[in-house]
Amino acid sequence: PPNRQEPAISLTAFLVNDCANLYLAGWGSNQGNFAFYNDGHHFILNTTGLPVTEDALQQETDGSSFYMLVLSDDASELLYATHLGSSSSLVHVDGGTSRFDKQGIVYHAVCASCPENDSSFPTTEGAYATSNGSTGCNNAVFKFDLASLRARLRTNDLALASPGLNNGCVPLTVVFENLSTGGDLYDWDFGDGTMRTVTTKDTVVHTYRQPGVYPVRLRAYDPNTCTVEDFAYATITVSKVDFFISNDATICRGDSVQLLASGGQTYLWSPAEGLSNPYAPAPLAAPADTTVYTVQIFNDNGCTYTDSLVVNVVPQIEENFSVIREGFCQGSRQIRIVNKSQNLDEVLWDFGDGNNGVTAWDTTYTYATDGDYIISASLRNGPCTEVLEIPVRVVKLNIPNVITRNQDGRNDYLKITAPEAVNLRIFNRWGALVYEQKQYRNDWQGAGLPSGIYYYEVTLTDQPEICTGWLHIIDGN
Repeated sequence: PPNRQEPAISLTAFLVNDCANLYLAGWGSNQGNFAFYNDGHHFILNTTGLPVTEDALQQETDGSSFYMLVLSDDASELLYATHLGSSSSLVHVDGGTSRFDKQGIVYHAVCASCPENDSSFPTTEGAYATSNGSTGCNNAVFKFDLASLRARLRTNDLALASPGLNNGCVPLTVVFENLSTGGDLYDWDFGDGTMRTVTTKDTVVHTYRQPGVYPVRLRAYDPNTCTVEDFAYATITVSKVDFFISNDATICRGDSVQLLASGGQTYLWSPAEGLSNPYAPAPLAAPADTTVYTVQIFNDNGCTYTDSLVVNVVPQIEENFSVIREGFCQGSRQIRIVNKSQNLDEVLWDFGDGNNGVTAWDTTYTYATDGDYIISASLRNGPCTEVLEIPVRVVKLNIPNVITRNQDGRNDYLKITAPEAVNLRIFNRWGALVYEQKQYRNDWQGAGLPSGIYYYEVTLTDQPEICTGWLHIIDGN
């Protein structure tokens, strides 16, 4: 500094490099024991006021620190200067322990962390020891590069979890880390026509939106070094996206559908339940219920693609039909179909006698003649269809009202005509039950009963209607 009368540092190393630039390193301390040497033969060294450059590693000092600087060949320009350390860690250097190499790197052995129990001398990550293990001063070693220029870069992903990333699929976002040593200016060329110039080593991010092979170049520039500029290179390969997954599908319960994925070398479908092979590009899927299937596709370029599709399972139709005979006791051939089915959108009826196309949910129908018929119901739930067949016997009910017990072969027994065997009960005129037979076989003639008027009840097993009437038993002709 101007007008300064006392030395600021004790010089420890000096160099004139191949570019004729001047390199100096030294230390100063105005604290502790060093303050007592101001006896006319010694100086108190004080680094306060020494100039530093904007890119200094440490711009501030409390008067006790190491000091390093670089001057132009004629000492007219300060190219670089920085402090290192502070008074909380008293330091000094005994002669012969500091050297510059021809590249401008200073190597220092330091008597540091004095007088005792101090560990504040700065260290770097991965240092052999980061604290003073002794009760007094301890040896510290540092290396400081004042003039080297070396361009270095590292590629990574956004999460900084893939150092060295060099390939991927469109769109591929790459993080470029500037690990250069030295440099005042950095020119990035991303190989796709995009360039960027920055003055800091901050990480830069670039996205490649087209497939291709891109040569990346980093230029580190510092006119104060002998080399002036240095270059680092990387190659980024961006692959075309050609992944494919089939659309959503709808199946009937119990059916299957083939899923399809392509564009990769390996595949992983999940969940695995209901799949023929979760590792196949085109597995068969037969889920019991609606399921979302997700597939991960991996290709040889390190690209991963994830997508999903839905297999919608249409619930199975729960059939619940009953056939009721209406007007049965009056001799009608009419039937009524009651439909209590679930998961059913539509039903189309065919009554087996040539009459079809009826779409009523519940329906009533009258047959013209007796016979055995197959009622067919076409059922639909969404895209799923089933056919239900209901056999039905249609016979007009006929109950005679006279029995003549004369053994002439005519009207000797009560013969009931019905679609199936009936349940029969006979009562006398006072309401007493005189005969009862389930699944009546047309074999009753009133044995043991006197002639006269009787009353009957006739029912079918599966029908609620009770048919009643009277019956006259006659003896003789």
